[in-house]
Amino acid sequence: MQEKSLIKKNILQYIEYKCISKYNFYQKTGITRGILDQNNGMSEENTTKFLAFFPEVNPEWLILGIGDMIKRDISSNNSTISPISLTYDDKLVKIPIIETELSAGLGGFINGRNIVTTDYMILPANMVKDGINLSVLVKGDSMSPTLFDSDRIIVHMLDKSEWLEMRDKHVYAIVDTEGRGYIKRVKNRLSKGFIVCMSDNLDKSNYPNFNLQHDQIISIWYADLRLSAKMPNINDNYTNRLKQLEYRMEDITNMLSKSDKSLEK
Repeated sequence: MQEKSLIKKNILQYIEYKCISKYNFYQKTGITRGILDQNNGMSEENTTKFLAFFPEVNPEWLILGIGDMIKRDISSNNSTISPISLTYDDKLVKIPIIETELSAGLGGFINGRNIVTTDYMILPANMVKDGINLSVLVKGDSMSPTLFDSDRIIVHMLDKSEWLEMRDKHVYAIVDTEGRGYIKRVKNRLSKGFIVCMSDNLDKSNYPNFNLQHDQIISIWYADLRLSAKMPNINDNYTNRLKQLEYRMEDITNMLSKSDKSLEK
């Protein structure tokens, strides 16, 4: 049986905290009636309606389960800041810039409770999907040559109900229950209870594949867009690989030649 999403669990916690009945909740917010009783995900439309009607709720707590339920004041005029923006217009979108590194290796981590929005990136709305988007840094070289250290990527949060439909062998950011964040190419095996996290780097001794079980995963984000200061020369990559192949063939030829000479003796 499909588990109720974290967003729904948090909404139920909030309306209990505010002593709001489900009947009044649906009537006031316009959210799909009965949706909180269903064991599936919460749509982006209903999530947006909830946050618009209850602006005091911390979106990070609602969506990720991180931080306080209610936004904290950051100035004397009681203004608040949220690390997650759902504000779109017809042509442009504001993407929060998160100064947190997603590990492209095995050593990095995200301390979710310290996520801070330092600025916003303005992009054409047609370049990103509606919903929860963040701009994050890549740390490490395990996804080279697809992603490089210090590249910035735009990631789009998947609702938990979308996890089973994840596209196989695409690049995703995953946050686990220990607060570690990874950017990896993923084999979707959630029908069997796990995913396989793979590196694009061919050095598998330093960047091995590893599995994450379903209950080890907090959130999954699809990597939509890559922004990089590096412009890789694809011809150089092919040239280097060709040279490596030539060296190996030369080594094999030398070994065979030595073997033939030893047999002649």
